[in-house]
Amino acid sequence: MKQIVTNKSGELKVLEVPAPGISPGQVLVRTHFSLISAGTEGAQIREGKAGLLTKVKDHPEQVQMVLGKLKKEGIKSVASQVREKLKEWKTLGYSLSGVVIGVGEGVTDLKVGDHVGCGGAGYAVHAEIVSVPKNLVVKIPEGVSMRDASFVTLGTIALHGVREAQPTLGEFALVQGLGLVGQLAVQFLKASGARVAATDLSEERMALAKKLGADLVLPANEDAQASIAAWTGGAGVDMVLVCAATQSSGPLETASKLARDKGRIVVVGDVGMELSRGPFFRKELGFSLS
Repeated sequence: MKQIVTNKSGELKVLEVPAPGISPGQVLVRTHFSLISAGTEGAQIREGKAGLLTKVKDHPEQVQMVLGKLKKEGIKSVASQVREKLKEWKTLGYSLSGVVIGVGEGVTDLKVGDHVGCGGAGYAVHAEIVSVPKNLVVKIPEGVSMRDASFVTLGTIALHGVREAQPTLGEFALVQGLGLVGQLAVQFLKASGARVAATDLSEERMALAKKLGADLVLPANEDAQASIAAWTGGAGVDMVLVCAATQSSGPLETASKLARDKGRIVVVGDVGMELSRGPFFRKELGFSLS
């Protein structure tokens, strides 16, 4: 079967590999749609293609680990290990839909022929056939297409973030970052009865969020304090879902400014985490990772 892989240098390959077998507690699925998470997978590939200085800056802890090994094992041994590490191929993907073609011992609620959605990094990968633990497989409800069901993992991530934020009817919510997860979060928040603002750098994404129900959309590169203050009657938003993907801590800094006193900030995306204690302390902001 064919499978997409990448390595630490950001290269992509389609390899011909043996199909997985059936193990106890696992479900064997033939993939129909495998979702590409542009944010997560794109960042992984871009990081691999980044220059050495950039990698050193972004991962100082790994530099310290290599220096420690140099002292113990010498430069020749460590250089060989690093070269081998760069050559290692890793799987991509974590959300797909397909048809069950086999079930392992202990799987009683699924059968061959069932249409399912699957999740999990290292399991629901970009491959023609996957073996996934039964707790990461769900039947597709009637009326839901295979294509839509392939979004199952991203939907789960967005929904969990919204549940962490605990929105109630009429509250003001802000979603930062309007990739796939951010767009889903906008819809979940609207369904919960919240009033939703959304920010992004892309006009196309902002237009889509507006179409999907956002009450207010703002460019992420502009000072939004005046607009948010006017929208919320000067109080600030009750909650911020940070769905952006950036190494900068800018989104968190902005979130702390736009949240009201005792507001909630939930980090869903992969962002920088250098927090300034001041606004969190003064406002008694709630903070959680989802």
